[in-house]
Amino acid sequence: MQTRFKVSSPLLRRSSEAIRVYPVDGNPVSLSEYYGEPIPYRDAIMCAFHRLQKVGEFDGQALSDVLLLQILTLPDPADPCASDTVSLQPGPKPPKRSAARPRGYRGTKYRPPKLKDQVVGNLYAAMDNRKLCQHLLALNWMFLASAEREINTILGTNFSWREVWLTPPSDVFLAVWHPMIYSKYAGAGDVGGVFCENFKNELLWWCDTVDPDRMLLLDQLCRDNTLGWCEPVAHLLKKNRFISGNRVVDWCSAIGYLPVVEYHLFMRVLNRFESIPPVAEPRLLERLTRLQADVLEASIQNVLDFLSSGCDQDYLCLGLDIHLEFSPWRTFYGAYSEAPISDTWVTLFKLEYDQSDAGFILPGLWKLCGSTLKLDAYLDALLQSDWPNTVVEAALVFLIQFAAYREAPFAKAWYVKSAIHLEELVQMLGTIEVEYIQGTIADLNVLFSDDKSLGEILVSWKETLCVVQRYRKSPFSPNLLLGRVLWNLARVKNCPEISDTTLITFSKLCKRHDDTNLFAWGMGALADTWPELVAVSINRYTKRLYSCAHNLGCLQWETQRQVVNEWIRIKSPCFKSESTSLKAVANELKHLLPETHSAFLPKAVKAHLTGDRILSDAQLQRHYERITDDWIIVLLSSLTEFIHVHLGRAMTGCLASHKDFLFALKLLPESDGNRTAFRRFLKAYSQGNSDYLWLHPLSQRWIANYPDLEVERWRIGVVISEAIQLDNERSVEVTLTTEQNPLEVLKLGQYVGSCLSLGGICSYSASAVMLDVNKQVVFARDEKGRVLARQLIALTSECKLVAYDVYPSVSEPLKKLFTEYLLSLSRSLTLEITFDADASVDLILASEWWDDGVIDKSCLLTTESV
Repeated sequence: MQTRFKVSSPLLRRSSEAIRVYPVDGNPVSLSEYYGEPIPYRDAIMCAFHRLQKVGEFDGQALSDVLLLQILTLPDPADPCASDTVSLQPGPKPPKRSAARPRGYRGTKYRPPKLKDQVVGNLYAAMDNRKLCQHLLALNWMFLASAEREINTILGTNFSWREVWLTPPSDVFLAVWHPMIYSKYAGAGDVGGVFCENFKNELLWWCDTVDPDRMLLLDQLCRDNTLGWCEPVAHLLKKNRFISGNRVVDWCSAIGYLPVVEYHLFMRVLNRFESIPPVAEPRLLERLTRLQADVLEASIQNVLDFLSSGCDQDYLCLGLDIHLEFSPWRTFYGAYSEAPISDTWVTLFKLEYDQSDAGFILPGLWKLCGSTLKLDAYLDALLQSDWPNTVVEAALVFLIQFAAYREAPFAKAWYVKSAIHLEELVQMLGTIEVEYIQGTIADLNVLFSDDKSLGEILVSWKETLCVVQRYRKSPFSPNLLLGRVLWNLARVKNCPEISDTTLITFSKLCKRHDDTNLFAWGMGALADTWPELVAVSINRYTKRLYSCAHNLGCLQWETQRQVVNEWIRIKSPCFKSESTSLKAVANELKHLLPETHSAFLPKAVKAHLTGDRILSDAQLQRHYERITDDWIIVLLSSLTEFIHVHLGRAMTGCLASHKDFLFALKLLPESDGNRTAFRRFLKAYSQGNSDYLWLHPLSQRWIANYPDLEVERWRIGVVISEAIQLDNERSVEVTLTTEQNPLEVLKLGQYVGSCLSLGGICSYSASAVMLDVNKQVVFARDEKGRVLARQLIALTSECKLVAYDVYPSVSEPLKKLFTEYLLSLSRSLTLEITFDADASVDLILASEWWDDGVIDKSCLLTTESV
C-alpha cells in the first residue's frame, strides 16, 4: 500500500506527558511549544492527543484518534506511553427490555436504578503498551467505518482501510508506511520484533523510499554496531528522504563495518552533499583508508566530488595507487575522467622510470590521461620512437609541465599552444644530446609559462627556440639555463641575432643559476622600459649589459621599472653624445656619472681641462671620438651608478660606497620578513656602530637567559689551522675561524653558491644568520684568504651546540677539519652537541630563517675514533 499524504519532516515521538518534536539538528521540544519547521496535521495531532487523555466512551472518534497517533508519531523509547493501569472494561449494561418487562426491570413496585455515564479514562497512557493497545483496537474495531472517514478527511486520502485490515494490525505504523514488510512478516506473530529497537527509534521514521530488502540490511547494520552509529545515518536519510534513500543504505552497507573514526569521517563528508554521490566500490574505499589520518577527510571530500561528477572509478583507483606510492602524507586532490583508460596510457604507466623522476612523471601522466586533451597520437609516436628511456622521460616531463596550464583561464591558450607547437617541440627534444635534455626542458617551461600572453608566445617562441638549440651542445654546460634571459630578449623589437660570442660570454657569466635569475629579471625591466638600449648593447657590450641588468635585478620587481624610468627622466640619456666639444662631453659625463665620471676621461684630457697641459686639435678630436664612440658604455655605467645610489639612499656615512656594504644593500630587498631589522642594522653600521647587534636589547635579553654561557668565547670562537690535501692533490694550509665581520657573514651563500646567495630562493636567511647572535658562520680559507667552504653553527633554545651541513661538497680531510673545529668549540664552551634535526633555534632580531640541515652524528664518531 502506498500512502499519498505528507508526513512531518521533524520526528514526532509520543512521551507519557506530551507529543515531542525531535528535529535532526536540535533538542526535543513539546509540539505545543514548537515554532520551527511547519508540521503537517499539527492541529489534528494535538486534538487527538487531548481527546485520548479523557475518553468518555468507545466510538469511531476514539479509534480514529488512536490510529492517527499511531500513524503520525513514534513511541519515545526513553518515556513511552506504556501504562498498564488503564481499565478498558465498559461500565454495567442497563437492564434488557422485553415484552414481559417493557420497563426493563422486575415488577412494578420499584423504579429502575439510575446508571452512571460510561467513562473509559486516559487511553493515551496505554498507546505504547502493545497488549493493551491491541485490546483497545479490538474493542473499537466495530467503529472502523466511521474512523476511516475521519482519518481520510484529515489526511486527504481515499484509502479504504477495511479492504486491507480485516483485523486490527499488530503494528499500525509499519502496516501503513511499509506494508510490504508488514505483509511479509504478518504471520510471524509479533511484527514489531522484525526490527531492532535502535532501528525503530532512530531510522524507521526516515525510510519512506527505502526498499524492504535494504531496510532489513540497514536493520542488521544497526544490530551489529553501537547506538552512535545510527545518528549520522539519520541525518543522511532525512536529507535524502524522498529522493535517494536506497543510495544512503548502499553507502551504509559499504562503510558500515569500517573502524569507528573512518566511518564517522565518511558520514561527515556525505552529509555535506545536497545530493548523495554514487556509492564507492570496495577497492576504492580500501585505497582511501590507507591514506594518513590527517589528510583522510579532505581526500574523501575530493574523491566524492569526482564521483558526483561521474568520474570513472578505475581511474580514481589508479590515481590513488600512484598517490599512495609517492605521497601518502599529502591530500589526494584527484582529477576527473569519465572515459576508461586507453591502452596507450596503460603502456606508459608500465614503463620503468628513474626513481628520482617517477614521483613527478606518474602523477602527472595520471592527471593528463583524464583530461580532454587529444594526446593519444603524440604519445603513440613517442612510444614508437627509438629514443632511449632518458629522452622519453624528459619528453614526458616537458609534456606534463607544459600541460599544467590547461585549466582556466589558460585553457584556450593551451589548446592553441599544443595544437601548433607541441609536435615541433618534442621533435626538437629528440635531436638534442641526452645530457642537455633536462636543461632544455627547463628553458621550454620558462617560454611557455602561464604569466605570458598567447600573443607574446606566438611571436617569439620560434626565435627563442632556435637560440636554445644553439647552446644545447658542446662546449656549453648542460646546466646553463638561459630561457628567461632569451625570452626577455625576444620581446625587444629589432633586436639583432645573438652572436656565438655573446652566447659564450653568457655561459661564462651565468654559471650560477642565482646570477642568471638576477640577470634575467633586470633584462625584463630593461625590455619593458628602454628596449632600444638592450638592442644596441647585447652583442657589442655584453658584459656591461650583464653587469647593469644584474644590479637592476637585485631590486624588487616594481622598483626595477620605477628606477629605470626615474633615471631616464632625470638624466635624459641619448645614444649619441649631443656635445660638440671635449669640454662639453666632460660636463655631460659629470651629469650622467656624478661619482665616477673621471674614470672615463684619460689623464691627458683631465690635465688639459685643468690647464696643466695643452693638447692639439687633432689630439682633442681623437679623444673626443674615443669617448663618444663607446657612449653606450657610459649609459650603462650611468644606470648602474644610479641603481647603487638608489640602494644606499637611506644610508649615511662613507661606507655606502664600500664594495661589501654595496653587497649588503643588494641583499636588503630580498630579506623578506627580516628587512626591517636588516635595514636598521645597516643604518647603524654605516654610522660606525659595529657592536649594534650584540648590544641590542633583544640580543641582551637572549644572552641573559643563559648565564652560564661564555658569550665572548661564543662570539670569537676558536681558530684551527692545518695543512690538508685537497681534491687536486695539492697541500694547502687551511684556517677555520668564526667570522667576525657581519658583512662577510652575509656572503655565506655567495661564496659557495648555495640558495642563501644573492638571488637565491632562501637569500633572506643570510640576513637572519647575521642578525641573530645565537647563529655563527665558520669559514675555511686558504693562505690567500679565499673561502674554500663554510659551515653554519647555532645555539639551540636548550643552549646546546648544533652544526649544519658543510657547503659546498668538500673532500673528507676538509670535512673532518670542520668536525674537529666543532669538537674544539664544544670543549671550550663546555656545551653538548645535539644532532636533533628538530632542535629549536630561537629567532632574536630575525623573523624567519632556513638552516642547511643538521650534520650526521656518524661524522663526529669517525673523527673521534681517528
